[in-house]
Amino acid sequence: MKKPNKIYTLTVVYNEESEEVEYLQETIQVDNIETISKPSILVDLSDYWDEDTIKLLKDHYYLAEA
Repeated sequence: MKKPNKIYTLTVVYNEESEEVEYLQETIQVDNIETISKPSILVDLSDYWDEDTIKLLKDHYYLAEA
């Protein structure tokens, strides 16, 4: 039995004025039926931690922007 085709779509909404990613949305479709939709939001770490703490986190974890 053949497995159904899956289509993975990643949508990136970018604000040119602020030069920031507004949000990300991932969608997986199986045989034209949407099964999984998972929106993500970009978080500005400076809202939560100071620069020294962010540097410490970067030394131990992989932090990146999409």
